Amino acid sequence: VEESHDWREAATENEIDTIFLVAPTSSEERLAKIVEKASGFIYAVSLTGVTGARKQLPSYLTSFIKNIKSKTKTPVAVGFGISEPAQAAEVAEHADGVIVGSAIIDIIDKSRPEDTQANVEAFGAQLLSAIREK
Repeated sequence: VEESHDWREAATENEIDTIFLVAPTSSEERLAKIVEKASGFIYAVSLTGVTGARKQLPSYLTSFIKNIKSKTKTPVAVGFGISEPAQAAEVAEHADGVIVGSAIIDIIDKSRPEDTQANVEAFGAQLLSAIREK
């Protein structure tokens, strides 16, 4: 965010949103800068470390999301470690969006080429169903 001026100017001229990431380790000062400059949505990184499937979400996640949302009207989407429909539903209770990446990559890696699209679509349907049921 500190070095984003030229990018944000060019992005705005070209109607491109600037998505900043907020980590659980981000300071309140940095969060304030991000919510001031972000457009589109803010990407809340749900955990520290590398992305990938996790068995459970971190206990601080709800308060982390609420803290970000209390400081902005920009939508907040949460990603990193969300790999199961129940996790997506849990996150969707508090966030404006849920980002699932690694779990989809795993499905692609494990699928035969002719089954990839159907497998990804089925997983997406499971995520959506779980979110809607909450």
